[in-house]
Amino acid sequence: MFDFDLPERPDRSLKLFEAEEDWWQCGYVYSGDRGKWHGSVWDAYADGYLEAVKCLITAVKRNELSTDTFGYPIFFLFHQYLELRMKEIIRSGRILSGDNSQFQKGHDLTQLWGECKKILKDIDGWKDYNELDNEVRQNYLTLDHFICEMNQDPQGQSFRYPVDRKGNNLLDDPTIQALNVKNLATVFEWVSMELDGISTGIGEVRDAQAECRAECEGGDYV
Repeated sequence: MFDFDLPERPDRSLKLFEAEEDWWQCGYVYSGDRGKWHGSVWDAYADGYLEAVKCLITAVKRNELSTDTFGYPIFFLFHQYLELRMKEIIRSGRILSGDNSQFQKGHDLTQLWGECKKILKDIDGWKDYNELDNEVRQNYLTLDHFICEMNQDPQGQSFRYPVDRKGNNLLDDPTIQALNVKNLATVFEWVSMELDGISTGIGEVRDAQAECRAECEGGDYV
């Protein structure tokens, strides 16, 4: 017999979706009419994955994880954050422009980023990177690069499963030698700052428009 402590069998009365006194150990459930997180439930989901990536990266840096398999969940959580944040940008941007298109489906990060850029071009009034100053252009080129690199398959399954639905191996590219969390930490911090900034900027424009409409409807302007 192995000499180690087994975890105690949990009581079946424990509820996984019920609040308790130790509220800091419970994640709040946000929805359309329950709570706000910097504006919308989409932000709550995206920020949740963002925080999980931060915590896991910190654990890796401290060498607190017992195996080297941590790359899969960390890269998946980052991929999920990217997908959610870009879908939130698309949704918010379309509302801003009065576009009532249906919800943006799919997991292809490059396609989602392309839709985001259409919205940003419309808001900021540019058509080509050459019209942007060098700093902004370099930011877009860097986002292009890392979003494309994270998009290992258009279905977004590479970090979730070893094979696709047809049984073909995922992450089978011989150039993929490791899931480099050290470098991901740097990329993750910058990319999330940029995308969150874009989201915040669109939200501020929407708020300004709403305030202007309210003032006009209130008769403050002739």
